[in-house]
Amino acid sequence: MEVWTPSGRGLQLFQMRSEALEYLDVSMCRGFYLDRLELPMLQVFKVSNCPMNGPLESGEGIEISCMHDLLCRGAPNLKQLNESRLGDDWKESASEELEVVLRAVCPCARHVSDGSN
Repeated sequence: MEVWTPSGRGLQLFQMRSEALEYLDVSMCRGFYLDRLELPMLQVFKVSNCPMNGPLESGEGIEISCMHDLLCRGAPNLKQLNESRLGDDWKESASEELEVVLRAVCPCARHVSDGSN
């Protein structure tokens, strides 16, 4: 799936819902931010963090949900995030490998600030 939407003050948060979807690739999307997932059968999720901010807009001050939190609640059967295989306990504690992926793809304030260190 490929979606391009403006970021910054015009940011829109999206919800995805499917009872049957097992594979989802939104890695080519720009400015596509998720606020809620209901994907109980999802096994593989491909995602990137590609804002679509114009030269006069920034995404600062906009609260965006943490990808880990969204996936824990909305994709409980997830086995793979991008190329990273998830362990059985990925919902309880993010492994070092998962944290590296989250710093690369998660637009939340915690992971964006962690990625700049």
